[in-house]
Amino acid sequence: MSDRGKQQYNVSVVIPAYNAEGTVGRAVESVLQQTREADEIIVIDDGSNDGTAATLQKYGEPVRYIYQNNAGPGAARNNGIKAAQYEWVAFLDADDEWLPDKLQLQMDVLQRNDHLVWACGNLIRNFIQQNRKLPHSDPALVERILEGHDYTNDYLEASLHTEWGHTDTMIIKKDILMQ
Repeated sequence: MSDRGKQQYNVSVVIPAYNAEGTVGRAVESVLQQTREADEIIVIDDGSNDGTAATLQKYGEPVRYIYQNNAGPGAARNNGIKAAQYEWVAFLDADDEWLPDKLQLQMDVLQRNDHLVWACGNLIRNFIQQNRKLPHSDPALVERILEGHDYTNDYLEASLHTEWGHTDTMIIKKDILMQ
């Protein structure tokens, strides 16, 4: 994508998809609308038998489409990791979407803290039936846990107090994933 040379870190986005014709376009659009562009978007089609492939055709080059026989989202993510060309890998499920500044915020944290090998964040749950949206983890509690820092030194301890680290919020160095 266009600003690759200006970015200190490069990121591949991996989207596993299974029969996601009705949602994968929204997921891809949320990546394309990031304030900090992804360097590549890889959709791993996990054996869909609906119109997932046709939905993705309209995106052309910004989206690399890879088909695999149905093996589950873990296998699809693993194939996406192997196919990723860049140093960092971020994940997004085909039925979810990112807020526009998700990649920018995470890449800023990683660039300020270049010893980190992964980052995660909060997410917003959309309760469609109730017409409301709520953060998954209470932002005030997360702020108390972080104590004004970008990250915690003890993720497991922090996880006892709040649920964070959903796959859709993860960005991880590819070499760590390959290990």
